[in-house]
Amino acid sequence: MGDNLDSETLGDESDQAAQRTCKICYGIEEEKIDIWMAPCKCSGSIKWVHKDCMTKWIDTAPFVQQNQCNTCRFPYKKCWSLKPVMKWGWPRLNLGCWDVIEIFLDMYSTFKLIRNTIYTIQGKKGIIGHMAYFIFWKTFIFSTARIEYYKAMAKKVALAVFEANIQDVD
Repeated sequence: MGDNLDSETLGDESDQAAQRTCKICYGIEEEKIDIWMAPCKCSGSIKWVHKDCMTKWIDTAPFVQQNQCNTCRFPYKKCWSLKPVMKWGWPRLNLGCWDVIEIFLDMYSTFKLIRNTIYTIQGKKGIIGHMAYFIFWKTFIFSTARIEYYKAMAKKVALAVFEANIQDVD
């Protein structure tokens, strides 16, 4: 009788281990309605995710986590498709006053760099002053953080008319 109890307990544990669990909402595989996917190379209890949970996560996640798994660093495979015209919308950029000022200053500084490059080529500006401005521009305006900021903004604009579908790895 004791052996029977132990085998039943072990059987239940192995059944639980085989059951899928969503790594976002922690829902289990009870209903057959949910669509499951494995979007990355994670294994074990964090391998599976509901397709709807993954879509919601991608919409709200930080930019880096929208492109790759935060755990295994596997880049998500995406398929871009055009939304139906009725689902097009305005992008949610959430720009504050300071963001608008920074964008304006970035555009002005870039315009000034291009204009001064032309003047330097024409001989109207000195090369030393232009090189100093270029170093300033590269350090503060065209920095890696600003590039990532503009990439994230461009992606939000694109997502107003396109949708990114994460592909299953398996």
